[in-house]
Amino acid sequence: MSTQTLFKSTPDTAEPTELLAALAALPADHPSRATLRDRTIEAWLPLANHLAHRYSGRGEPTDDLL
Repeated sequence: MSTQTLFKSTPDTAEPTELLAALAALPADHPSRATLRDRTIEAWLPLANHLAHRYSGRGEPTDDLL
């Protein structure tokens, strides 16, 4: 069974996942790496916000979790 079968992309995660794969494939000195890195971080921010709010109230301020 392939990972494609196990982990099906949803519209919410398809772009962030593709951005992450593209970032991993770029050499460290590539001129587009900084821009792609910023886009990748921004694409994953909704998940980071969700997790921060989910775990808020457990000893760390929400702002520190982000």
